[in-house]
Amino acid sequence: MNKATENIIKFAYWNVQGLRISDNCRKIDDPRFINAVRKHDIICLAETHCEESDIITVEGYKCFQICRTKSKKINRCFGGIAILYKENLKDGIKFLGHGNNDYVWVKLSKHFFGISQDMYVCVAYIPPEYSPYYRCRGENTLDLIEKDMIMYNGAGQIILAGDLNARTKNEPDFIQSDSLHDEIENAFYEVDENLRRRNSQDLTNSCPRGKRLLELCTSTQLRIMNGRCIGDTMGRFTCHKYGGSSVVDYVLTNDANMTNFLYVQVQDFIGDMSDHCCISWAIKCNYANINQPYDLVKKRICPAVYKWDTNSIVNYQKAMASWNVANRIKNFMDVSLELNETNNEKAVDIVTDIYLEAAQVSLKKNVKVKKVKNHKRCVMAITTGH
Repeated sequence: MNKATENIIKFAYWNVQGLRISDNCRKIDDPRFINAVRKHDIICLAETHCEESDIITVEGYKCFQICRTKSKKINRCFGGIAILYKENLKDGIKFLGHGNNDYVWVKLSKHFFGISQDMYVCVAYIPPEYSPYYRCRGENTLDLIEKDMIMYNGAGQIILAGDLNARTKNEPDFIQSDSLHDEIENAFYEVDENLRRRNSQDLTNSCPRGKRLLELCTSTQLRIMNGRCIGDTMGRFTCHKYGGSSVVDYVLTNDANMTNFLYVQVQDFIGDMSDHCCISWAIKCNYANINQPYDLVKKRICPAVYKWDTNSIVNYQKAMASWNVANRIKNFMDVSLELNETNNEKAVDIVTDIYLEAAQVSLKKNVKVKKVKNHKRCVMAITTGH
């Protein structure tokens, strides 16, 4: 069995502006494209312009994609998102729901990747505000993403990556000197301390969506990593068109996750492939790269079994009433979900994680567990003690 410890997850996001050049020519077959993919563990592609029947294949990678309905006027597809990920990571990755086809959520398991919390990555391509397609839908994709973000907040770390078609200049994405504001007394709000102001080569005034993005950052403590992290301290342009260059492709993360970023890089511009540059970043982790049967992986990531004694009930109740757990419950209860298969899975995952967090801080683990039959029994052992 081949086993090696990995201490880094490498991501990339690239608006490729269509994977097909002609009927017989695809960008995915270009050696430059393959070289860009193979540098990363997970690569997110936007504006694939693919139909459901289109198959995206890269050796050693699996692919998940969402596609828009084909335009009847010109008989072709626009938009579209594809996520390529190394085959050995498939048991640590789960694709969650999305409110529309402009974005998708990906959950990275903390047990599989050896990180302190689950990581929720939102991959997005939001069409320009003036796009007829976007205007006719009558919904704001950033609002939908924020709604999901509130639900996942507290359940783990959050990353938002994508071409958001939002220009934010170098305006602050946080409340400046918020520790000096007497009116900020919310017990759930953590002040920003020693937060480095970001740079940007794009000094064009913020557009309406850019201002909305900055509002989202302020309200959720999401931070723009462009122009603020090693590898891109100047906030390089991410898009180059005839009318000029701009920063519209972003990587953002919640304040607590910023220290886990090792770098952010805007890759070199390849004009005949796309108007957009590929953006890459890396996250610290500690997972084992193991080629092994799924049932062994499943057993490894199954939650621990806990001891139950006379003090367990009181300790568990205190843990459930603690600030962190209570805040997660509040966030979950504040979000209204339409009943469907995708949202049901979301709700089950979040509630299960809440139970497990309370158990981890209040109960004693059984150090040696010979056999765990299934995930449901693990959860029952925590919630009932049997």
